[in-house]
Amino acid sequence: MGKQVGLDMKLYRNTGSSGTPVWDIINNVRDLTGPDSYSEADVSVRNVGIKLTEPALRDISIEWEMIYDDTDPDFTAIQTAYAGKVLIELALADGLIGTAGSVASGGTAGSHYIRIECKILKFERTEALEGANAYAVIAKPCWSSATGPTITTVS
Repeated sequence: MGKQVGLDMKLYRNTGSSGTPVWDIINNVRDLTGPDSYSEADVSVRNVGIKLTEPALRDISIEWEMIYDDTDPDFTAIQTAYAGKVLIELALADGLIGTAGSVASGGTAGSHYIRIECKILKFERTEALEGANAYAVIAKPCWSSATGPTITTVS
């Protein structure tokens, strides 16, 4: 797909079901990060004499900032999911979900995305003196009927 800038990336919210997703682009997104790392399992043994490590549990989250706008249905959905501690399905994508490749990829490859059933664990209000009121949001995978996050390619 080649190089991309953050402006071209997409955050989606599933407004359908897990089996029949309906992906809604969340436009009210500022800087977004998708931390993804493994915890470390100590597998050291005496005869080696050095500490040995293997990857263990994968730790994924989606972290972003939203401008306060109580007329924005995505803002309201995130706020409601946080307040109710309910599952929400999100997807981080490098393009439009459900379409073949973009112009940048020559139309030969589909969008790559990670799809995660999660809960909103942080919905923190910030009131900058010279900026818009905003909320810092963190979503992490949660217990659900699914097997966990999946990495999917649409082609």
